Amino acid sequence: MEDAMRTPRGLDRIKAAEYIGASPSSFDKLVAAGSLPQPKRVSLKRYVWDRRELDRAFDKLPTRKTGGDW
Repeated sequence: MEDAMRTPRGLDRIKAAEYIGASPSSFDKLVAAGSLPQPKRVSLKRYVWDRRELDRAFDKLPTRKTGGDW
């Protein structure tokens, strides 16, 4: 529960990419492909990603099959 208290629920693009362990450009590609959620608008010019939605989408990403290349 401590991590949930330290990590805000709404994450900007850079922090959302860090949260899932991706570079910002890889994060953008995953969002564009629909593998990760679109951001939520919290003000006129500010958008954030919901950490809970990121968790659910991350759980659905494919896992590496054994014996595959890195």
